Amino acid sequence: MSDKHKQKNWFKRHKVWTTVIALLVLFMIIGAANSGKNGSTNNSTASTANTSSTKPTTSNSSTTATTPKLNQVANDGKFSFTITSFSCGETQITQPDNSYQTSQAQGQFCTMNLTVKNIGSVAQSFDASSQYVYDNTGKQYSYSSDATITANTTSSQFSTYESVNPGVTVSGIVVFDVPKAVSPVYAMLHDSGASNGVKVNLN
Repeated sequence: MSDKHKQKNWFKRHKVWTTVIALLVLFMIIGAANSGKNGSTNNSTASTANTSSTKPTTSNSSTTATTPKLNQVANDGKFSFTITSFSCGETQITQPDNSYQTSQAQGQFCTMNLTVKNIGSVAQSFDASSQYVYDNTGKQYSYSSDATITANTTSSQFSTYESVNPGVTVSGIVVFDVPKAVSPVYAMLHDSGASNGVKVNLN
Protein backbone atom coordinates (compact mmCIF):
# COMPACT_ATOMS: atom_id res chain seq x y z
CA MET A 1 0.00 0.00 0.00
CA SER A 2 1.37 3.39 -0.95
CA ASP A 3 2.12 6.17 1.57
CA LYS A 4 -0.48 8.38 -0.05
CA HIS A 5 -3.13 5.71 0.37
CA LYS A 6 -2.11 5.13 4.00
CA GLN A 7 -2.42 8.85 4.77
CA LYS A 8 -5.86 8.96 3.17
CA ASN A 9 -7.02 5.97 5.19
CA TRP A 10 -5.66 7.56 8.43
CA PHE A 11 -7.82 10.63 7.92
CA LYS A 12 -10.85 8.44 7.29
CA ARG A 13 -10.19 6.44 10.48
CA HIS A 14 -9.59 9.54 12.55
CA LYS A 15 -12.26 11.74 11.09
CA VAL A 16 -13.59 12.78 14.54
CA TRP A 17 -10.18 13.84 15.81
CA THR A 18 -9.55 15.76 12.63
CA THR A 19 -12.81 17.67 13.13
CA VAL A 20 -11.96 18.42 16.78
CA ILE A 21 -8.51 19.74 15.89
CA ALA A 22 -9.98 21.91 13.14
CA LEU A 23 -12.55 23.39 15.54
CA LEU A 24 -9.86 24.09 18.15
CA VAL A 25 -7.78 25.92 15.59
CA LEU A 26 -10.86 27.90 14.50
CA PHE A 27 -11.71 28.85 18.10
CA MET A 28 -8.11 29.96 18.69
CA ILE A 29 -8.25 32.23 15.64
CA ILE A 30 -11.58 33.74 16.70
CA GLY A 31 -10.33 34.25 20.28
CA ALA A 32 -7.20 36.02 19.07
CA ALA A 33 -9.28 38.31 16.89
CA ASN A 34 -11.65 39.22 19.74
CA SER A 35 -8.72 39.83 22.09
CA GLY A 36 -7.23 42.30 19.67
CA LYS A 37 -10.56 44.08 19.26
CA ASN A 38 -11.07 44.36 23.05
CA GLY A 39 -7.58 45.68 23.50
CA SER A 40 -8.20 48.30 20.89
CA THR A 41 -11.50 49.27 22.57
CA ASN A 42 -9.87 49.47 26.01
CA ASN A 43 -7.05 51.60 24.68
CA SER A 44 -9.58 53.88 23.03
CA THR A 45 -11.55 54.14 26.29
CA ALA A 46 -8.41 54.84 28.28
CA SER A 47 -7.36 57.47 25.77
CA THR A 48 -10.77 59.10 26.02
CA ALA A 49 -10.61 58.99 29.82
CA ASN A 50 -7.14 60.53 29.84
CA THR A 51 -8.25 63.22 27.45
CA SER A 52 -11.27 63.93 29.60
CA SER A 53 -9.21 64.12 32.78
CA THR A 54 -6.86 66.66 31.27
CA LYS A 55 -9.62 69.04 30.24
CA PRO A 56 -9.71 72.13 32.43
CA THR A 57 -12.69 72.26 34.75
CA THR A 58 -14.85 75.33 34.87
CA SER A 59 -15.76 76.83 38.20
CA ASN A 60 -19.13 78.38 38.94
CA SER A 61 -18.01 79.74 42.29
CA SER A 62 -18.59 83.42 42.80
CA THR A 63 -15.68 85.82 43.01
CA THR A 64 -14.34 86.65 46.42
CA ALA A 65 -16.22 89.57 47.97
CA THR A 66 -14.17 92.75 48.21
CA THR A 67 -13.76 94.67 51.45
CA PRO A 68 -16.21 97.59 51.73
CA LYS A 69 -14.79 101.11 51.74
CA LEU A 70 -16.04 104.64 52.42
CA ASN A 71 -19.67 105.25 51.43
CA GLN A 72 -20.28 101.52 50.98
CA VAL A 73 -22.57 99.41 53.15
CA ALA A 74 -20.93 96.95 55.57
CA ASN A 75 -23.12 94.60 57.60
CA ASP A 76 -22.42 93.00 60.96
CA GLY A 77 -25.16 91.24 62.85
CA LYS A 78 -28.24 93.45 63.16
CA PHE A 79 -26.46 96.62 62.01
CA SER A 80 -25.77 97.96 58.56
CA PHE A 81 -22.85 100.44 58.73
CA THR A 82 -21.78 103.14 56.28
CA ILE A 83 -18.71 105.29 56.94
CA THR A 84 -19.44 108.49 55.01
CA SER A 85 -16.10 110.18 55.80
CA PHE A 86 -12.92 109.66 57.80
CA SER A 87 -10.22 112.25 58.45
CA CYS A 88 -7.32 112.84 60.83
CA GLY A 89 -5.14 115.77 61.89
CA GLU A 90 -7.21 117.85 64.31
CA THR A 91 -5.80 118.33 67.80
CA GLN A 92 -8.88 120.00 69.32
CA ILE A 93 -12.62 119.44 68.93
CA THR A 94 -15.32 121.91 69.96
CA GLN A 95 -18.87 120.89 70.78
CA PRO A 96 -21.14 122.01 67.84
CA ASP A 97 -23.73 123.76 70.01
CA ASN A 98 -21.57 124.63 73.01
CA SER A 99 -18.36 126.47 72.16
CA TYR A 100 -17.20 126.24 75.78
CA GLN A 101 -16.93 122.46 75.61
CA THR A 102 -13.74 121.30 73.95
CA SER A 103 -11.57 118.18 73.86
CA GLN A 104 -7.80 118.20 73.44
CA ALA A 105 -6.03 115.35 71.68
CA GLN A 106 -3.13 113.49 73.21
CA GLY A 107 -1.90 112.93 69.68
CA GLN A 108 -4.35 113.72 66.87
CA PHE A 109 -8.06 113.19 66.42
CA CYS A 110 -9.43 110.98 63.65
CA THR A 111 -13.13 111.58 63.12
CA MET A 112 -15.42 108.97 61.61
CA ASN A 113 -18.83 110.04 60.30
CA LEU A 114 -20.92 106.91 60.66
CA THR A 115 -24.46 105.90 59.70
CA VAL A 116 -25.99 102.89 61.43
CA LYS A 117 -29.21 101.11 60.44
CA ASN A 118 -30.84 98.29 62.35
CA ILE A 119 -31.55 95.59 59.76
CA GLY A 120 -32.63 93.03 62.35
CA SER A 121 -36.05 92.20 63.78
CA VAL A 122 -35.44 93.38 67.35
CA ALA A 123 -33.86 96.44 68.96
CA GLN A 124 -30.07 96.52 69.17
CA SER A 125 -27.89 98.89 71.18
CA PHE A 126 -25.20 100.83 69.35
CA ASP A 127 -21.98 101.07 71.37
CA ALA A 128 -19.25 103.43 70.17
CA SER A 129 -16.73 101.61 72.36
CA SER A 130 -17.13 98.51 70.14
CA GLN A 131 -15.74 100.34 67.09
CA TYR A 132 -12.01 100.27 66.29
CA VAL A 133 -9.50 101.53 63.74
CA TYR A 134 -6.17 99.95 62.78
CA ASP A 135 -2.91 101.16 61.26
CA ASN A 136 -0.95 99.33 58.57
CA THR A 137 0.93 97.30 61.19
CA GLY A 138 -2.29 95.95 62.69
CA LYS A 139 -2.26 98.07 65.87
CA GLN A 140 -5.74 98.65 67.26
CA TYR A 141 -7.05 102.04 68.41
CA SER A 142 -10.19 102.50 70.52
CA TYR A 143 -12.53 105.45 70.41
CA SER A 144 -12.14 108.51 72.66
CA SER A 145 -15.21 108.80 74.88
CA ASP A 146 -14.74 112.50 75.74
CA ALA A 147 -13.93 113.54 72.17
CA THR A 148 -16.86 111.53 70.76
CA ILE A 149 -19.29 113.19 73.19
CA THR A 150 -17.84 116.61 72.30
CA ALA A 151 -18.02 116.03 68.54
CA ASN A 152 -21.76 115.25 68.57
CA THR A 153 -24.55 117.71 69.36
CA THR A 154 -25.89 117.85 72.91
CA SER A 155 -29.19 116.40 71.71
CA SER A 156 -27.51 113.42 70.06
CA GLN A 157 -27.35 110.11 71.89
CA PHE A 158 -25.10 108.60 69.22
CA SER A 159 -22.05 108.56 71.50
CA THR A 160 -23.82 106.63 74.26
CA TYR A 161 -25.10 103.08 74.55
CA GLU A 162 -28.16 103.84 72.43
CA SER A 163 -30.95 101.38 71.59
CA VAL A 164 -31.83 101.36 67.87
CA ASN A 165 -35.14 99.80 66.82
CA PRO A 166 -35.56 97.66 63.66
CA GLY A 167 -35.58 99.77 60.50
CA VAL A 168 -34.32 102.89 62.31
CA THR A 169 -31.20 104.73 61.08
CA VAL A 170 -28.97 106.90 63.28
CA SER A 171 -25.95 108.99 62.32
CA GLY A 172 -23.14 110.60 64.25
CA ILE A 173 -19.40 110.91 64.79
CA VAL A 174 -16.99 108.51 66.47
CA VAL A 175 -13.63 110.06 67.37
CA PHE A 176 -10.30 108.27 67.83
CA ASP A 177 -7.27 109.79 69.53
CA VAL A 178 -4.17 108.31 67.83
CA PRO A 179 -0.46 109.26 67.66
CA LYS A 180 0.37 112.02 65.20
CA ALA A 181 2.44 109.69 63.03
CA VAL A 182 -0.38 107.14 62.71
CA SER A 183 -2.69 106.92 59.70
CA PRO A 184 -5.44 104.33 60.26
CA VAL A 185 -6.09 102.27 57.13
CA TYR A 186 -9.16 100.26 58.09
CA ALA A 187 -11.91 100.00 60.70
CA MET A 188 -13.63 97.06 62.35
CA LEU A 189 -17.27 97.83 63.06
CA HIS A 190 -19.36 95.73 65.47
CA ASP A 191 -23.05 95.50 66.25
CA SER A 192 -22.01 94.44 69.77
CA GLY A 193 -18.90 93.75 71.77
CA ALA A 194 -19.31 90.01 71.12
CA SER A 195 -19.75 90.13 67.33
CA ASN A 196 -17.14 89.18 64.74
CA GLY A 197 -17.21 92.65 63.22
CA VAL A 198 -16.92 93.81 59.61
CA LYS A 199 -13.81 95.34 58.04
CA VAL A 200 -14.05 98.64 56.16
CA ASN A 201 -11.14 100.20 54.27
CA LEU A 202 -10.59 103.87 55.14
CA ASN A 203 -8.50 104.86 52.11
